[in-house]
Amino acid sequence: MRPIILALSLLFLALPCRAEDHPDLHWLEGYKGQETASVLADTKFKPFFASAVPDYDTDLGFGPHGVKTGLKVALMNVLSGPDDTVMMPAPHNVVISACRENSCREKGLMWIDTENNQSILAIVHYIYGGTYFDKPQLFLASNDFTCGLYPLGAINQIKFWLKQNEITPADVRCLDGHKVSETVL
Repeated sequence: MRPIILALSLLFLALPCRAEDHPDLHWLEGYKGQETASVLADTKFKPFFASAVPDYDTDLGFGPHGVKTGLKVALMNVLSGPDDTVMMPAPHNVVISACRENSCREKGLMWIDTENNQSILAIVHYIYGGTYFDKPQLFLASNDFTCGLYPLGAINQIKFWLKQNEITPADVRCLDGHKVSETVL
């Protein structure tokens, strides 16, 4: 069943959409306590996801070795596997997360501010730029925030998620526009 969900998710990423199709994100709050897959299956998620995830190609290990894939493909890979429960750690903050099918060491998270229509994504991976790492790597990105200026609530939630999953990233990379820099969380 999961490969079908992943295939449909990748097809869904290829379809055009506009960010203004769904500017109100309060509907996400209704998913508190449900599985991440329920959010991904909601038709309202597609336009949000398309506008929230930066257009950036890199090799995080979610395609053939050495081949760059987009962040949308990478994030959908790690959100389409075994689900975590959708959380609301604060009013108007929704967190969805899951791990990659058949590779739960690779994980993904989206922190979403439903009030301000803003989000941050985090991907735990083991390949970057064609190089394999023995220790987990963390990739952060957002169309709404600059690296180092993420809201404290988002940073705390990402740290909590890493601790809960017993992950200590060896390196943290953050995307600013089309520039990736090493950072600390």
